[in-house]
Amino acid sequence: MKTTKENYSYGYAMHLQKPFKEKEKEFEISLNKYEYYIIRFDGVEMTKAFKIKNKAINVPFFETMKKALYCFVEKYPEIILAYSFSDEISVLFKSNANKDDMFSRNQKLLSILSAHLALEFKKAIEMTGLDNKEKDWLFDARIIGCNKEEAIRYFIARQALVIDKYLKQLKGEKGITLTLNKSKEIIDALKEKGINYENLNPEHKYGLIYSAIQKDIQSFEFKGDQSKLSSLIE
Repeated sequence: MKTTKENYSYGYAMHLQKPFKEKEKEFEISLNKYEYYIIRFDGVEMTKAFKIKNKAINVPFFETMKKALYCFVEKYPEIILAYSFSDEISVLFKSNANKDDMFSRNQKLLSILSAHLALEFKKAIEMTGLDNKEKDWLFDARIIGCNKEEAIRYFIARQALVIDKYLKQLKGEKGITLTLNKSKEIIDALKEKGINYENLNPEHKYGLIYSAIQKDIQSFEFKGDQSKLSSLIE
């Protein structure tokens, strides 16, 4: 059957699209109004690519992520708290009342934010001069719902992994025996080498935390000061 462009109209096009729009809705979840959600972004294949052998921290990469984090979160006033270490960023927000708003629709939210974060990382690379390994880097994203108490436990849990990872990286950098696994053992071993763990860069020890209340990036031990962490969550 022959068709011509004169046969088309907006109504006709929408009629053809209708069954597929309905299928889209099967994967579109509306977030509950005014509830807390956490999105965790992970750099795709970044950990291995930016790892420097026998170095606990790749400082140029760390500073690039720090710049990308700040430029990213300052554009979204909905973000209450953000926590970052290595190639990972977790953000906390409350969903909005408007069902058509981006921060109330998970599918649009995850796709746009992960794309935006990748763009900010690319711009940060240009500013810091980090070797990007001739790749266009991406971030995947996943979302969970929570209440305030669960959000506090989540950030404590993520930081526990960060502290463990940093201590293990320090073992390799300082030539400490791999049989030591507990934090106190490693910190004591560092002290024997003349390194006071308490004097090391807090951003490297604890990761980076941004709060909408203070509008800056800081670092502290969440489990050691849970009241401070709680005060940063509205």
